[in-house]
Amino acid sequence: MSHRKRRPSSHSKFPMSAPVNARSAPPTPKENKILEIESLLQEGKVEEALFLMDSLPPKVKNEPFMRFMYATTLLEFGDIEQSGEILMELQKKYPHFTEVNLPLAMWYLLQAWTAHATRAAQKILNTREFDLLGKESAQGIINDARIKLHVLMEQLNLPLDKVEQACWHDENGQMAITRQNYTETEYQTRLALKIAPHWTSAHNNHAYAGYFLGKCSEAIGECEDVLVQEPNNLHGLKNLAFFHAGLGNEEKAKLYADQLFTLWESGKYNDTGDDLDTESVEILLSILGMLEDTDRIWQVFQKYKNFPREILSEFSWDTFGIAAARLGHFKEARKLLKNGDIGNVPDQHDISLLEKIDKAIQAKEKNLVWTPPYPAFMMLFSDKTLFDLVNLMEKIEEHDNLPTPSQQRQLNEIYSRYPFVVQGLKKMLWTEMTSGLGTMGLIYANQTHADAELLRFALSDCGDDDSRMFCLTKMNEAGRYDPSELMKFWNSSKKEWMEIRVFSQRIEDFEPDINPESLRLIRKASEVKNREEGIAILRRLLEKDPNCAMAWYNLGAFILNQGNEEEGLAYMRKSVELDPNYVFAHANLALKEVLDGNETVALDHLQIVQKAKVISPDTASISSYAHMLIHINNGNMAEARNIFEAAKEIHPDHKTLHLYEEMLEDAEAFYESNKFLIDYQHNSRQRFHMKMLNTKLTVEMILEKCLSQLTNETLSAVCEFWRTISYGKKAEMVKRLNERILNPDILEELLQEFSDKEIEALQWVLGSGGWCALKDFAQKYGSDLEESPFWKYHKPQTILGRLKRAALLFTGTVDDQRTVLIPGDLRALLTDKLK
Repeated sequence: MSHRKRRPSSHSKFPMSAPVNARSAPPTPKENKILEIESLLQEGKVEEALFLMDSLPPKVKNEPFMRFMYATTLLEFGDIEQSGEILMELQKKYPHFTEVNLPLAMWYLLQAWTAHATRAAQKILNTREFDLLGKESAQGIINDARIKLHVLMEQLNLPLDKVEQACWHDENGQMAITRQNYTETEYQTRLALKIAPHWTSAHNNHAYAGYFLGKCSEAIGECEDVLVQEPNNLHGLKNLAFFHAGLGNEEKAKLYADQLFTLWESGKYNDTGDDLDTESVEILLSILGMLEDTDRIWQVFQKYKNFPREILSEFSWDTFGIAAARLGHFKEARKLLKNGDIGNVPDQHDISLLEKIDKAIQAKEKNLVWTPPYPAFMMLFSDKTLFDLVNLMEKIEEHDNLPTPSQQRQLNEIYSRYPFVVQGLKKMLWTEMTSGLGTMGLIYANQTHADAELLRFALSDCGDDDSRMFCLTKMNEAGRYDPSELMKFWNSSKKEWMEIRVFSQRIEDFEPDINPESLRLIRKASEVKNREEGIAILRRLLEKDPNCAMAWYNLGAFILNQGNEEEGLAYMRKSVELDPNYVFAHANLALKEVLDGNETVALDHLQIVQKAKVISPDTASISSYAHMLIHINNGNMAEARNIFEAAKEIHPDHKTLHLYEEMLEDAEAFYESNKFLIDYQHNSRQRFHMKMLNTKLTVEMILEKCLSQLTNETLSAVCEFWRTISYGKKAEMVKRLNERILNPDILEELLQEFSDKEIEALQWVLGSGGWCALKDFAQKYGSDLEESPFWKYHKPQTILGRLKRAALLFTGTVDDQRTVLIPGDLRALLTDKLK
């Protein structure tokens, strides 16, 4: 038997076959099936009857009477939604099929659509084919509907016929909402408001439709007017919370959610004093779920946790179950979700939420890998808008994720007209099944707050590594993430944070974009056995093609391998001057700089390699070795090993692979045998840094005073940088340094030694008034906390370390804040020299 979830029963009773005429001929096989189904229904075996109807041949199953029987059985079973859809479909398709009117009238009444219930029931009274029981049932429906219509008559101060007419249009609008036909809803509710201009229900529905049609400001204004008329109007409060949340105004949304919550706590929801009903609880939970207010959802649950399940809808119990899962109450979550609508739904790997909860219980985990979404998380989309956006994104992805001008205009139209789409995409980003779609949607939005959400997700501990890395990669490809910065990335399999530098590129062989004849001669030079002959070929080539970067690089490599390092490096550097995007040369220069101890220069070359969209396997291997050596030098053996293994997988046959594997193994062995000493040195560095950071500074402190706070050993290293005597009494070293640093000519000469990035850092601090918070500087230009402060033995490689060694920047504490400072009497001089 197929598994069918039962909603709360309507508790409705009505005749299954309303016509008076009886059968006289012997029953056919089909009629036998119908009799069997009716027999099961009389015995109360509703689910078995539904299963039997499901098993009928399609031709029989789709006959009007069988569809009718199926719908009425569903209604009896409690599946309100599906039964109503079938009944309305039958009425529209077969207008003379009068039997449908009785259950349809009952269904309308259950939906509180009194005008439609009245008209459907009236058709039964006007039809001779119905027996007395059917007509009595219809009259009962009309009487119940009129009670509600009379209440509305008093509220709207209108005659019954006008109220019934206004209700008819408003109910049509509500039906259109279920189909997400917001244009129809707007039209129908406008007709209702012509009859009853102050009717809050119609205004709420009209505003809801207008919001999804992109008229967000008008929708908010209309619902605010509703609250002026009825301050505790439940749907008005819900709409305003929803509207503001969709526009990213979380604080305003929370204010209206607070009002809803207060009404729930008081047990009242409007000025009439009626108790808060089931529908009202569902409305409250939908808003709290959309705002992800788990604490308050859990508070609501405490009131209902011991109630019978049929008291609330499956939506409510599912919302409680998600809250339990988010709070780590997995056993409670399992119980709540077991019989709901979402607990057994499989994901893309065919694993249900309940199965994930079971695994978490067995593994004694406190959190799930993915935070499960509340059932209301898709409220911020209309199906059509989402379909249009997804369809457009799929077309863009067919062309390397680059929108055409026409596609970009369509994207801009969606994001500007329907701003709530971005908030919906943010929620999709954090949801397992839709994270990729959320990522790409937010990338195409190209909005600052969307990028901030992407980065927040990528650097969180939510979700799997691939999804978060995909997010970082797409940000990088879009040019909205700087791959040069180290970031903390959560490894979900190891359950630990790790430092990473992200970049996105393809690794593949490709033909160099140079003159074919020049390429032929370069290859010829590389194949000759006599090195001198190869050099001669390249020199002749450069006479004809002096701007061929590849030829200059190869010539430099030949000469370097002959032992003439200075000339060889000069030619290799000339190659990247001629072609700044020649990444193979940059990779090799980076490796050479690392081997020579120039880590900062090496990282500048590697940054260019990382920004390239396509690199060769050779370039990938060489740049990986350079990164590996940098990590070895910094004692990060695990990361060095990870980089090497990745390089090995990319190019297992690289000619120098074995050499760098031996270097890594030697370094790992040395680190293991000297781990105590290395840890001691690390702790020593940290103590020294913290001591310097706790040094008291003032914003206008002059250079001489700043220098006086340094240790003799540190001053000695600064003296070496400024090329003056690096020994003697502390006061003498301070005096010599003060004179040289404040000498305009000497300062101008020494500034030539700094990189563009270091000059930029000085200008940035000067632009901040000559001082700034250390955390702000570190976020932009990096920290030196992991670097040795003993500059006489370990020259600094970080931007901050090099500028501190030059005594142009000092770190310490100003008014209890860790600060980076340029001495007060140096600022004007530096500003002048850096113009």
